[in-house]
Amino acid sequence: MKSYYPLVALAFLLSLAACNDIPSVEQSAEVFQIKSFSLSPNEVAFTPSDGIRDTTVSVQIRVDIEQSNSFASHPNAQFIYELRNRTNGEIVLEGSATLPEGSSSRIETSFDLDVRTFDFREYSISTFIGTEDALLSNTAQSSLTISGFPVGVPDIEFVENPDTVLIPAQGQSSVLFQLKAKVVHPFDQSLINRVVVGIRDQDNNFLPGSPFRMYDDGSASQIPDGGFSGDSVPGDSLFTRQFQLSSTNNPDVYTLFYHAIDNFGFSSDTVQSQMRFIR
Repeated sequence: MKSYYPLVALAFLLSLAACNDIPSVEQSAEVFQIKSFSLSPNEVAFTPSDGIRDTTVSVQIRVDIEQSNSFASHPNAQFIYELRNRTNGEIVLEGSATLPEGSSSRIETSFDLDVRTFDFREYSISTFIGTEDALLSNTAQSSLTISGFPVGVPDIEFVENPDTVLIPAQGQSSVLFQLKAKVVHPFDQSLINRVVVGIRDQDNNFLPGSPFRMYDDGSASQIPDGGFSGDSVPGDSLFTRQFQLSSTNNPDVYTLFYHAIDNFGFSSDTVQSQMRFIR
């Protein structure tokens, strides 16, 4: 199958419309118009009776299109589809199909997706018509959900945080410190959705922004809420969150509440710890 990388970025921008929404023809070169788009199935649910196993889901795509008279000038045009992970936007699968001739046509194709019966995954699928260097239609989008069944809950093996952090004097540089939690899933690490830590002060008030998400990304880059993960090794099951303490902070005693949540919303036990800010 040919790659359509120049189209991928453009098609993804056009596919930001709501699921099953079909943008207007003005968004394309008006050579083709996708009139309808259906996905079957668009949701797959597994139960414990299916057993814990790998399996393959076959998904059917059906699209009705209209072609303008300028179709003959684009003999290399193809129907293209992209399946993306809804969480991070990464392309999971892409494919294409030959266009039928005629002024009004239906395209039917399919793809296979390898999953596990305990997976929970959400995908978006975008369809459009184009060549290797041109987008020739509007973009239609739908969604696909794989709902597995729970197999255990996350377990927090231990947590780490400084017992005491010294507040820097005025004029001194800020102090960095990290909170860590070793979190594992008894069946598969990919089932961990997130690890968070809630922080209460000595007056029992949660700090603004609490609970704070922790990361196992091996990245020192900025995270969505403006902080930094501070994690050093990706995928080692040690989740980290880095904080900064400046001279404007006040002495206090904080209680930390760590817990992890899996893809099905089930939570680990909460592990408590304590930390003091002093001058």
